[in-house]
Amino acid sequence: MNHVEKTVSALVHTIASAHDRDPTVRHPGPYGFVAEFVTAQVGRMTAPLRLPMRLATCGLSVLALLSTGAPFHRLAEPQRRRLVDRWRTSRLGPIRDVIRFYDSLTVIALHGARETATHG
Repeated sequence: MNHVEKTVSALVHTIASAHDRDPTVRHPGPYGFVAEFVTAQVGRMTAPLRLPMRLATCGLSVLALLSTGAPFHRLAEPQRRRLVDRWRTSRLGPIRDVIRFYDSLTVIALHGARETATHG
């Protein structure tokens, strides 16, 4: 797994754990299916969008490194949650937009899993 994939996985896990409050739905692993879905969606982007999104994702990891001393995917869950919350309200629109992008795709994947579990 490369650095971008590790960062996406950590972002998705952090976002999903905040959104996924339904105790009746059992998900395999720590949101691995959500990370796969999100990574696939980024991979399906056209080239002019895919590279900037990958760079923006690396940028979030660099921001984490600068503020905590470790890349995002190596932080403990509470630290990651605080960073994501801070990025959601960042003064810099591109940071907010990247988090919204990952937030939206995570919710779509979680909703799809709930629908599959419910209607199955």
